[in-house]
Amino acid sequence: MQGSRHFALATAVAIFLVVAAPGTAPAFAATPKATNVAHVAATTAHVQREVFGFALASSLANPSFGYPSWNFDLLSTVAFFGLHVGGTGYFAGDSAWSTWNSSSLTGLVSVAHQHGTKVVLTVVLQDFSPNTPDMCAGLQHADNTVAETVNQVKAKGLDGVNIDYEGLDGSCGTNDPYWAQHAFTTFAAKMRAGLGSAYYLSVDTYASSAADGYGFFDVPNLASYVDSFFVMAYDLEYSNYSRFPTSCSRFCLGPTAPLSGYYYNDASVASQYASAVGAGKVILGVPYYGRKACVGGAVPNGYPTSDVSADSYLDALTESTDPAVGAGSYTTHRDANSSGGERWDTWYNTSLGCTRELYWDDAVSLGKKYDLVNANRLRGVGIWNLNYGGGAPELWKALAGHFSSCASVSVAPSPASPQVAGTTVTFTASSTGCAQPLYQFWVRPPGTQAWQIVQAYSSSSTFRWNTASLAAGTYLYTAWARDASSGGTQCSSLGCNDAFFAAASFTVVRPCTSVTDSVSPTSPQLSGTPVTFSASAAGCPHPLYQFWTLAPGSQTWQVVQQYSSSATFTWKTAALPTGTYLYTVWARDASSTGTVCSYLGCNDAYYPGTQFGLTTPCKSVTDAATPSSPQLAGAAVTFSASAAGCPHPLYQFWALTPGTSTWQIVQPYSTSSTFTWKTSGLAPGTYLYTVWARDAASTGTACSYLGCNDAYFPGTAYLVDKPCASVTDSVTPGGPQLSGTKVTFAASASGCLHPLYQFWALTPGTSTWQIVQPYSTSSTFTWKTSGLAPGTYLYTVWARDAASTGTACSYLGCNDAYFPGTAYLVDKPCASVTDSVTPGGPQLSGTKVTFAASASGCLHPLYQFWILPPGSTTWQIVQPYSTSSTYTWSTSGLTPGTYLYTVWARDSASSGTACSYLGCNDAYYPGTAYAIDRPCTAVTDAVTPTSPQHAGASVTFTATSGGCLHPLYQFWILAPGSHTWQIVQAYSPKASFTWSTGGLAPGTYLYTVWVRDASSTGTACSYLGCDDAFFPGTPYTLT
Repeated sequence: MQGSRHFALATAVAIFLVVAAPGTAPAFAATPKATNVAHVAATTAHVQREVFGFALASSLANPSFGYPSWNFDLLSTVAFFGLHVGGTGYFAGDSAWSTWNSSSLTGLVSVAHQHGTKVVLTVVLQDFSPNTPDMCAGLQHADNTVAETVNQVKAKGLDGVNIDYEGLDGSCGTNDPYWAQHAFTTFAAKMRAGLGSAYYLSVDTYASSAADGYGFFDVPNLASYVDSFFVMAYDLEYSNYSRFPTSCSRFCLGPTAPLSGYYYNDASVASQYASAVGAGKVILGVPYYGRKACVGGAVPNGYPTSDVSADSYLDALTESTDPAVGAGSYTTHRDANSSGGERWDTWYNTSLGCTRELYWDDAVSLGKKYDLVNANRLRGVGIWNLNYGGGAPELWKALAGHFSSCASVSVAPSPASPQVAGTTVTFTASSTGCAQPLYQFWVRPPGTQAWQIVQAYSSSSTFRWNTASLAAGTYLYTAWARDASSGGTQCSSLGCNDAFFAAASFTVVRPCTSVTDSVSPTSPQLSGTPVTFSASAAGCPHPLYQFWTLAPGSQTWQVVQQYSSSATFTWKTAALPTGTYLYTVWARDASSTGTVCSYLGCNDAYYPGTQFGLTTPCKSVTDAATPSSPQLAGAAVTFSASAAGCPHPLYQFWALTPGTSTWQIVQPYSTSSTFTWKTSGLAPGTYLYTVWARDAASTGTACSYLGCNDAYFPGTAYLVDKPCASVTDSVTPGGPQLSGTKVTFAASASGCLHPLYQFWALTPGTSTWQIVQPYSTSSTFTWKTSGLAPGTYLYTVWARDAASTGTACSYLGCNDAYFPGTAYLVDKPCASVTDSVTPGGPQLSGTKVTFAASASGCLHPLYQFWILPPGSTTWQIVQPYSTSSTYTWSTSGLTPGTYLYTVWARDSASSGTACSYLGCNDAYYPGTAYAIDRPCTAVTDAVTPTSPQHAGASVTFTATSGGCLHPLYQFWILAPGSHTWQIVQAYSPKASFTWSTGGLAPGTYLYTVWVRDASSTGTACSYLGCDDAFFPGTPYTLT
């Protein structure tokens, strides 16, 4: 790093490092119009904010870190640094001048311009000596400098100038104490005039200059002449070290460009400059370097114990791999005072024999500064300097992630124009040059100049345009694109974008949307009947109609009335053959040639081909009954008719009830050739049935007082009989019963004279019914259950009359009536029973104890619970037999002692397989002991040796309780001066505790002991815990 790029101001508050300038500013509402630089034509995607980087002449063409290693697609401006100005105003003939006139510069300019990057010349004059004589002389000869600068820039084909004049304000021997400030502003004005508006002009200024009107730079007045300010917002550690938060007594290391938290920081500098000249002129300079020194220890903001030296970014990146780094000593940190998280590293240097500390900005902390640039909408970011970072990929990635902009955007509609109103059109956008594109879609309706946002900026690259309800006409559409990190590189009254698609047209047409066609008279009709078709189109103002017919057996549609404004057509059917014709109508607006075309022609809409029948009358009709006569009442009888001689027959079915003379219509004329006669509820007897037939186009060729027909079927007899109406089934004995019991089922049918019975059973766990006694005249069945598996069986009985095959059938067979499947339980006795208790004993008197029983071997267990009190020989039933498997024992008021409990079990179908004088059961649980106890009532605590004792003595506490059978003890100590008791021995049966006082502070301690019965959780509780009784806290002194 060049030492001349940083300095100390005797009267200022900060140290500043000069950096270089910007490129074309993003256009925002409050941003001055960017200079139109004609020398560079962008050929690739570029950044959306100014990315300004200095290029050191000393290593300009170095292949490792010079311009060949840089990504020019991410650079707006590169400043050649630089040509030094002498006291006469002319350039010095130094090594930089040699590079300026070498192929290194030519190569830089060529590569930069190929990528659309501007190259500017930095003119350098720095003087901080007393009275700054060199600066004064240079400003006095500013005209020479302007003339030579303009000539060199134009001769080399550069795009502008960056002014790097660094000095102190002063009189320069005049009566004006601010002569240097005024002269520098005049110099900038002359440089602008010399270059003209087509060239780019920037100036490097100190971090504090926007807030300091008495320094070297008059920032507000300079803004009238320059395109941008490169703000040298680094080397701030030299002005921050004595202030909060470090408050060092002498210089200590710290972030060179803290984002926040320190007295001088990038956030406040950016705010000051934006307020003074507007954000669009501000380039925030960032350092590609850091500073290091030996320090006393690996702590933040260490005091240097050696010279402070600089590390370029590339140097800092490789410090950890230096052979002099002590093994395992290299540690990275983030500054805790700044939200920028600037990095600082520490390690032990074995060559120097000291701990080294380095503060620098890596890609992470630089990224946070880039976030500040975007958040404050600054013109851009400036880099001192590009040679220090070279081709480090993480640096270029950070720039790309924060400043990439879209280079172009294209839009394709699908389907393509034109389309009918109502079509959903999908516009798909595609951008180049940006990693995270956002798209905004626009449409301009016909007849207006106002563009409308139809889909605001989002990550979606598609927009579905619903054209329903849109007026017909030619619309314009476009799409804007910008990167998610970009506010837009170009703006207008409509908003901002990085790139836009040239407006393209899309035509929406509104043709006829539909057409209907009504016919009078309706189909079918007898051949010779005139038929009128009436069409009606929707959605078009001037419809034209074309009528078509398709003859039966033909594949060729015929136009029977050409396109015209007439909406009706009369079809003359005389002499036409009978059969089913198809008719349709097409419609199109008078202004439309048709939106849909086929080999037949074009239309906007069509009515679907619809049938129309031309017929002759029926000549005869037959009628068949299924099933045939006779049938039981309840049978569904289907009559199937078939007419001859007519293409569109209608059928009317009749029935004559026995004992009457009045025929009844059971199904009026319809196209259905079948009628299902439901005989349920009909009286038995002989019925007559018939069917009439006529063509759909005929009113009937023969008529009587009953009506008209073309043909009829003679009245025919059908006999209806009576099936069984219902059946019942009783069982003896009733369930449940144990396996082995003989069970008799007795059935009884009603409504039929000669019933037959079939008995069924369904075994538990299966879905297959089994016939246990097939159809017979026997109305009873005896079921032998011996050897049957326990479970719930289902039984039923079917009945049918001897003359009936069954009025209802399933895959199992047929019946007239059935008894609903009914459950019958066959069980077995319980084999065993268990009994669990909660909570387990012992418990205090008053505890509610729950006994939970579980029987095995029986499906429907009943439980009976028993208790035997201590000292008694008489068992007591505490819960008689029931289905409840649990019993809750209330022990309140019970005498302490050992109780016995048991439970009996038997199946609900069993009276008990074992009996005694107490009763009967299938199984029982052995009598089991349960202890009822009581809480402790008191406790004492004896101590040996007695207080006081020297610290280090071994002290034994011995507790004694009363009122409880199974005491537990917990010992406590309260240290002198403390309010927190400590458990020194938790609850246990141990009644003594030995206190080791070695190492304890002298003073008066308090001791106590708690006691509770093993069956008790404690009868008294506090925030410390629970006890039955406690010994009062007692002092014990250690000396």
